[in-house]
Amino acid sequence: MSIDQAELSSCLVSGGDDRLLLDPSTRVNMYGYGPSPSPDDLAFSSSTASTISARGFDAAAQTFERLQTALATGDANTVYTAEMEGVRDRLRKALGLDPADVDVVLAASGTDLHLIIAALLQGLHQRPVLTVSLTGSETGSGIGLAASGRHAMPHPVSGRDVIKGDPIGETLTLGSAALPVRDPEGNLRAETSIAAELTTQVAAAIGSGAHCILVATDVSKTGLIAPALETIFALKQQFGEQLTVLVDACQMRVSQETVRAYLAKNSIVAVTGSKFVAGPIFSGALLIPKDLATRCKSVPIATEIGDYSGAGDWPPGWAAAACLPPRPNFGLLLRWHAALSELERFLDHHPLKLAWVAMRFADVVEARLKTDSRFESVPGRRLDRSVLGTDIGYDAIPTIFPFLLKRDTGLLTAPEMTAIYQELAASREGRARVRLGQPVALGQRAGQPIAALRLCLSAPLISDALESSAALDKMITNALTALDLAAELAQQSRLRVA
Repeated sequence: MSIDQAELSSCLVSGGDDRLLLDPSTRVNMYGYGPSPSPDDLAFSSSTASTISARGFDAAAQTFERLQTALATGDANTVYTAEMEGVRDRLRKALGLDPADVDVVLAASGTDLHLIIAALLQGLHQRPVLTVSLTGSETGSGIGLAASGRHAMPHPVSGRDVIKGDPIGETLTLGSAALPVRDPEGNLRAETSIAAELTTQVAAAIGSGAHCILVATDVSKTGLIAPALETIFALKQQFGEQLTVLVDACQMRVSQETVRAYLAKNSIVAVTGSKFVAGPIFSGALLIPKDLATRCKSVPIATEIGDYSGAGDWPPGWAAAACLPPRPNFGLLLRWHAALSELERFLDHHPLKLAWVAMRFADVVEARLKTDSRFESVPGRRLDRSVLGTDIGYDAIPTIFPFLLKRDTGLLTAPEMTAIYQELAASREGRARVRLGQPVALGQRAGQPIAALRLCLSAPLISDALESSAALDKMITNALTALDLAAELAQQSRLRVA
């Protein structure tokens, strides 16, 4: 059966929020990406978003064709529910998880995952829920709104018109608190100060009668594990069942062993297929360990969550599904199949080979950022997961490289960095488009706002590099070219600043 490419593309960008929608004139979303592959791009943007790969697009097309056949004779809700169970099985298998030990709730975005788990835990504990996470400069900008039970965008998954910032529903008693891990100049704060602040926030929330969700971000927009895992699990030890640890691994820069270790500590793990895995944006999943899943399975969820989640997104037999509309999200299904095709390809390689490529890349990029006077590296920390008791794997090697740009007059300002980001991503005769992670706000220097661009390594880049030594050399050369082009733009006396 032949498929209509326009219908496929339309389905791929359905079932999300405003960030997924295509501009009618440019046919790209707010990040500048369309629904079709763009193989000539220098693609180092996976901390923000990625163009769908040719492999991912083919996987989505095959799924779309299979759906057309199934829907010709079957009920849409029945077909969708069965297909999403297949996605859950593939994701668990890819991560080496036993289906008996982990339940998976699927959702359109990482932002939505924070809302869904907060609402579910409110139902479980029958009390208000406070989520404590990093500020939006290090994690998703809409997480604070979502975790506090407010609309993060004007059009949720349901497509209904809402007002950003308004409460999602009267039955949700959710709150959020944001924790900065950097000072106003972008330097890292001392972990002792962060731990003391966290302890105060968590104790106050629990003392007021709330259940607390403490978010461990692994990794953040600038490549951090924050707060430190020792701090996270010390607080879990102190407060026990009054506190739930949610690992925000939505960047998906974690190994199978790391995911399993978090679940073994009874932590919930949030992942997506749209960052390191470089699938199209809007494919999220909550991995819920057996003990907690057993308790949550019989818990209803607020019906207002129906704007963000449908019955088929939940595992079979969960009470929450009965509270939600039977609304198939075939766009989410296609995006997960695209992402899984890249994840499975990546994890088919031996971990030592993955680490070797990542190390080669990190050594070259870090050396360039350190020795080239046109750049200033953003301070970070070693990726320390020793509290998990696992062997050091490929995910201990940095894959996000944030940097500032300089010229004779000093650091470029945040608006200038945005102008460079946009210019690099524009189509220009004589050069490929350069895709970097969008600027991350880092406070101010000399009274001016500053922001870091990010050069990112992704799973498809590593998989491609493992095909031959020439492929690895080409990837590294492309990365250095991307940096050079950014630095050359920075030296221009005038930038078109929006």
